Amino acid sequence: MKNLTKLLILFVSLTVITACNQQAPSSTIGIINLGKISDETGNAEKIKSELEKIRTRLQQELQSVQMNLQKSFQENQDKIGKTPTDEQRMQLGKMLADAQNKLKMAQTSAAIELKNKREELVIQLRDTVRPIANKIAQQRGMSIVIIKNDNLLLGYDKKVDITDAVITEMKKIGGNDTAAPEIEKAPVTEKPTEEKAAAEISAPPAVPATTEK
Repeated sequence: MKNLTKLLILFVSLTVITACNQQAPSSTIGIINLGKISDETGNAEKIKSELEKIRTRLQQELQSVQMNLQKSFQENQDKIGKTPTDEQRMQLGKMLADAQNKLKMAQTSAAIELKNKREELVIQLRDTVRPIANKIAQQRGMSIVIIKNDNLLLGYDKKVDITDAVITEMKKIGGNDTAAPEIEKAPVTEKPTEEKAAAEISAPPAVPATTEK
């Protein structure tokens, strides 16, 4: 009877050990470095060139707007002549303010376009990476994949980093055919502001102030 009891205890113990060994790994989260993926698949360089083309076009458009505003203002100033009345000076001042507002609106519009394009390309990169990362994660028993962000992650086991595997797989299928933005090695969640985007576009000279001839 004692031998039978011992056998039953041994059987139960083996069953528990086997079940524990078959459980999912302790960590079900995979991490990818989107910046590194972008760099090593050639996407960062490609998008840098694409954004530069857009930036150049926007600068040219702003310069054209500025020149047209200057020309229009100068024509009105010439019509008034060298000795404008107080009322005419006020009219010129209003024209100048309107021209400056139009130029500022054009600058803001250009900044928004550049910002939106960058965000669009970020989404394209993520859409390209997502199925590949999910496939690799599933193969390794991971159910969640997150983008590395040093502002959120205090530390992690390097074993859960599947970045290199994603890069290898993307190169096999030609992952660099999809444009991706130039982003930092550890991208942050903060979105580019219109002010930051505007700073990347060289503004043309301001419309000249009124001068008394």
